[in-house]
Amino acid sequence: MALRMTLTYESQDYKFQDSALIEFNRIRTRIDRYAVRTRIFREEPLPELHQHFMKGCLYRSGSRSILLVIERYSDKHRVVLIAQ
Repeated sequence: MALRMTLTYESQDYKFQDSALIEFNRIRTRIDRYAVRTRIFREEPLPELHQHFMKGCLYRSGSRSILLVIERYSDKHRVVLIAQ
């Protein structure tokens, strides 16, 4: 039986959307580089995002996936990464 592990990361809260976008792009660039170098993950189109998510991207490889989004709540934003 395979054990599934989930890794999550939540950034600090950002008051400004631009600050969250900079963090999102920094993490996405690192994931893109890893995906190109290892040829394991590929980016896939993301279905419609929930209203709390401003922007997102999804990477898949067989049974593994990485979801990266900017979450918007009240007047703050944060970057959330979920890897399975």
